[in-house]
Amino acid sequence: AGREKQRELLVTRGMGRTMGLFQWELTSLATRVQAPAGGLVQLSSTVWMLDQVAQPAGSHNWAAELVQALGLQAGVRRHLQVLAWGGSHAALLEAAQAQNLAYSTWSLTYDQLFPQALPDHLPYHSISSPTSLAICLSQLIRGRFVEEFENPDARLVVVDLEECLVLGLELLPLPSTSPTPSPVAPGPQQSLCMMRSLWASRPFSFNASLDLSVGLAAINITASAHRQQHPSSSSSSALPLLGLNFLDPCNGSGTLPTLAHLLGARTAWGSDVRLDFLKKTRLNHQHVGVRSQRKMITGTVEKAAVSESAVQEEVEEMELEVEAEEHKEKITTKTSIHLMYHDAKKPFPSFLVDSHQNEQGIDIIVGNPPWGKNFGHGEDTFDIAHNLVNCFPKATIGLIVSEQTFRALVDMHKRQVSEGRDPNISLVNHVRCGSTVLVILRRWICTEIEKVSKRKLGHQHDVN
Repeated sequence: AGREKQRELLVTRGMGRTMGLFQWELTSLATRVQAPAGGLVQLSSTVWMLDQVAQPAGSHNWAAELVQALGLQAGVRRHLQVLAWGGSHAALLEAAQAQNLAYSTWSLTYDQLFPQALPDHLPYHSISSPTSLAICLSQLIRGRFVEEFENPDARLVVVDLEECLVLGLELLPLPSTSPTPSPVAPGPQQSLCMMRSLWASRPFSFNASLDLSVGLAAINITASAHRQQHPSSSSSSALPLLGLNFLDPCNGSGTLPTLAHLLGARTAWGSDVRLDFLKKTRLNHQHVGVRSQRKMITGTVEKAAVSESAVQEEVEEMELEVEAEEHKEKITTKTSIHLMYHDAKKPFPSFLVDSHQNEQGIDIIVGNPPWGKNFGHGEDTFDIAHNLVNCFPKATIGLIVSEQTFRALVDMHKRQVSEGRDPNISLVNHVRCGSTVLVILRRWICTEIEKVSKRKLGHQHDVN
């Protein structure tokens, strides 16, 4: 009570295909930090108001935790401190003048609704240094106007919300993607910025490779769902995977395990049925300079015509070794990435299964299984989902699947419930992302109430 309101604006990425995914990512973060009702208010499809007023002294500082994690969210493109607003350029200038703004150097960017496109598809485009508004603001704001690449003290942004113009101060740090040597190891946010640049030019990729932003959002969402189910002392960390063990059962080019490596995972595992993919993943790790476990684990796979000796020779050749001196200016963290030659439809090694029994047990699984278009068969994803739930009953699983596979999982769940059987899979939540669906799964656990209800139904059936 009595505190002046401190409002901040969040702008999420607005491509129509991924809009729902990025919205879910941000709301999942708000839930994880226990933001109160009204703390994060959605103003439009891609604009959110962060209101920190309702926070009594000595209470849980949810806003600080949320802000600390914003730089690790795939969908957040702007975090602005609101300075002034108005219904027109003239009204905005009048409000800005009343704030008596002063910065040594400042830049200006104008974000507006794209006028020739549907807002659901291309809501924003950026115009650097809009001439008329910049000239007017330069007469109001004390200090020197410069370009953004000159690293100004203040980066000002005007967001056009159609019915309202907002002038804000950018709070997200300007990322430096140049991997230049530094005596100070980069933090997680800077490492992620560096990875975005380096991963785009990785040596190994293919048509079905997962988009890095989609993969990052999928990890954040799955981790938030796991934290809600299993709260711990590390739940308040900005790193979503801190203290958790991660598995991607369909490694591909290694996008997800590499992200997990940077997001604080205790261990990050990537398994794949294709030896050539695992071998090429080594080149990607070396390209970004991540520290990798040198020992390759061989899982259970269908070897067909491949001899045991040939498989072992391939595995030994794929042992990962990154020269520290060569990559000292790139990304380095304390965790390790482990690669495993394994068919995700087959049972996984027992030492990975239960995180509550050993430190290596898997907590979080995120994967982009084959859909049958470029690799595998359409039914593979369905089989992989069932195998993961059976092998890792305590894990939270996020899978990016086709619409057909998602419908099959839903129909199977409904059929089992209607027949009075325990569903094998619990469908926690889902969001569509273009032609795909991110679905959060867990092993179905029958509660004590449900067990009592089943016993009563069974008794009535015997009486009848």
